[in-house]
Amino acid sequence: MEINSLLIKEVRAKFPTHAVRGEEEEYTGQGCEYLWSCDPVDGTAQFARGVGVSVFSLALVIDGEPVVGVVLDPFTNSLYWAAKGKGAYKNGERIYVSKTNFGDEGSMSNYCGVPNLSTAVFNIYDAIVELRQNGYFVNIGSCVRACMAVAEGAYNLQLFPNTTAHDVASAKIIVTEAGGIVTDLFGEKQRYDRDIKGAIVCNKVVFKQVLDCVKKNLNQ
Repeated sequence: MEINSLLIKEVRAKFPTHAVRGEEEEYTGQGCEYLWSCDPVDGTAQFARGVGVSVFSLALVIDGEPVVGVVLDPFTNSLYWAAKGKGAYKNGERIYVSKTNFGDEGSMSNYCGVPNLSTAVFNIYDAIVELRQNGYFVNIGSCVRACMAVAEGAYNLQLFPNTTAHDVASAKIIVTEAGGIVTDLFGEKQRYDRDIKGAIVCNKVVFKQVLDCVKKNLNQ
């Protein structure tokens, strides 16, 4: 039985008024104020090829806002979690975003191609070309895993150019509780119980530069 099916079964039994949205399967309960957003394998293509970057992601979203997030990286045996107002943690240890700017030693950023930039809903290619003039960009192939790298200070930025909320919902609460910033690609707050307008996931140092660059290039 698929993970989403197991989750739906448990939610229907214990919380019949809650809804479940995920990549493979969805369930709409009697009301949608409470929503469980699940991505059972974020980084499917990499998982199918034996590349160890895929993660399990789950968030509880109340009235559009993620309030609890859990991410499991089985390849490094790492459990990330956060709850609103409680901080963010990795294997029980508090984690924080970095204070690294573009060009600083150790600076690294990630963009999510999904599956490549040419098919993304929002064309962030020109923004990445501009930003990477001063920073090192990679694409590890898992949006949520890259967001966890932001949360623990290994990356300073993750850009997501698509509309699927389950790719960002858990990261929204975990990165925010780690001291970072998560907005849509236009710098606005957004709901995670519906399609989103991409995402900027980053530390506070690079946010303004990233936002200005993305908005400029998207509005061309």
